Amino acid sequence: MIGYFPSLYEDELLYSWLARYHEHTGNISPKRTLNEIFNSTNIVAVLDIPSNINKLSEALMHFNIPEVESLIQNHTLFKYYIFFQSETLREKIFKNMKFGGKPGSSHLLLGINASTINEWKHIRFCHTCSQENINNYGEPYWHVSHQLPKSFYCIKHDELLVDSLIKARNKHKHQYVSANSNIEITQKLKPSFNSKTEQHLKMISKENNKLLELNFLNLSLDIEGIYKYLLQVNGYANYFGKIDQQKLAEQLIKFYGVELLELLDSTVDLNNSSCWLKAITRKHRKAFHPIRHILLLNFLGVAVEELKDLVGKKYYPFGEAPYYCLNPAANHYEEKVVKEVIITSCTDTGKPVGTFKCECGFTYSRRGPDINKNDVFKVGRIKDFGVVWIQELNRLINIEGLSYKEVAKILKCDPATVKKYSEIKSRKEDVTVEFNEYPFVKALKEKEWLELINGNLLLTINSIRGLNPSLYLWHYRHNKDFLKRNSPRNKIKVNPKSRVNWENRDSETLNQVIEVVENLYGMEKPIFVNKTNVSKRISNPSFIEKHIEKIPKTKEFLMNNIESREDFQLRRIFWSYKVLYENGEVIKKWKVRRLAGFKKNMDNKIESMLQNLEVWGEQL
Repeated sequence: MIGYFPSLYEDELLYSWLARYHEHTGNISPKRTLNEIFNSTNIVAVLDIPSNINKLSEALMHFNIPEVESLIQNHTLFKYYIFFQSETLREKIFKNMKFGGKPGSSHLLLGINASTINEWKHIRFCHTCSQENINNYGEPYWHVSHQLPKSFYCIKHDELLVDSLIKARNKHKHQYVSANSNIEITQKLKPSFNSKTEQHLKMISKENNKLLELNFLNLSLDIEGIYKYLLQVNGYANYFGKIDQQKLAEQLIKFYGVELLELLDSTVDLNNSSCWLKAITRKHRKAFHPIRHILLLNFLGVAVEELKDLVGKKYYPFGEAPYYCLNPAANHYEEKVVKEVIITSCTDTGKPVGTFKCECGFTYSRRGPDINKNDVFKVGRIKDFGVVWIQELNRLINIEGLSYKEVAKILKCDPATVKKYSEIKSRKEDVTVEFNEYPFVKALKEKEWLELINGNLLLTINSIRGLNPSLYLWHYRHNKDFLKRNSPRNKIKVNPKSRVNWENRDSETLNQVIEVVENLYGMEKPIFVNKTNVSKRISNPSFIEKHIEKIPKTKEFLMNNIESREDFQLRRIFWSYKVLYENGEVIKKWKVRRLAGFKKNMDNKIESMLQNLEVWGEQL
């Protein structure tokens, strides 16, 4: 049993806590420290997403240390990396960190290994924080908040963070190195970038830290839905979700500047098929680095703490129902009685066009979106005046004896329109009606239609329509909901042989697919984890090949866990480098290329990785 263990400080990295224990006990061998804490000498000293924390908790439980959940959430980068991830992935990462898993599996699932966001090469610290730690505790320590990727500033003291002497990925992978004597508290750094970039970097550092502070672990963020809503509201996507990528990219570059995007490894190139901005605003088929989310959200004017209020938000370019009827002839003029709007896209501008149809028959449209409160009373085009408007026009002319100009003023239209409609004879079905108010007309025609239906119970809707075409047409134009509710339905033939329980098949297939995917990712030599290779390894490949829509759980798991061709190629590079390194061979680009089985000219990202073997090789 361990007889001594130091206290855990606020915002201290779990790595730092174990490093201070190693230093305080005077252990010469790092593996002796590992054996005392984990009862194993194979544990790797990981800075950001460590594992086997349950073993640590069991070894130290007599010191009344925080619970495992608290250690993971408050003393690692767990909350930072899983903030934008699905609940399933969060649970999987937490389980790996608590109980351990395949080496590097958490980093692989989070996309850290394949990310183009470069990690810090050294453990980082703040001059003022370190001095305060020495004054308060007699020693400095590594802070969680100082290690966040692309956080350039300490948000407590508003000063630049500094690289220590210790590499984040130490070549002695089993050794925990403390901050004591490995930091140099000298003159503070001064920013070398322009003021605009400086302000953005401070903002990003603050938003980065919020991912650690906010408790969104039990909240399911539909980040794709949130992005769609924000892009629509800000005018970068139309009502149907089509995004103007060119406009979005230009404005984002203008907002941040090239200098900042380069510092954050997030330059935007729409000519590149793998451009992060295009990928993050489309269907998410892979994990995205939190920095990319923060960049997009801040550009769209949203702080991370506001995300919970945007879950489930829908874009309504004309507001929510009901809408105003703008028929001057109706007794409900400028009242909210229109139940729905049909939205289409303007062929010239791409903006939404709303068509509003009232029960009085008056149908109008306008181009949106509505910006101010008076837009709701605008009429762009009248598509149908309706029976009430025409009856009122005839009453004003034939009974009141008003002129075309006077009628036009009352009905808010052009005198030429009044003249045109006054010369049109009423339709036959309207002439026979002795009532001048629309509700009576509607009631009469509904009664006539029901009598027609009840007198021909064996006929289909098409046959009944042929018996009285004008009546059917009136209801179709002015009373469609009633028509739908009161029309004969064709009986649906049920195939007695169709008794497949697809829900059970979905569950069975999902279990097989999960096992196959884990086995494929766990193979020493990488195999392309795609739908074809997965389906070949289950008992019924046709379920995936031909009936994927009938097994939604399996489909969702596949979409979230299969890899792209580019991701597979990156895994091949890592594997090739590792094989050459372990065999003691000199690492050359052509050797990695040959072992990985690549042709001469690959994708730009792959060629870039091959060109920078030394840089990312140290991080492997």
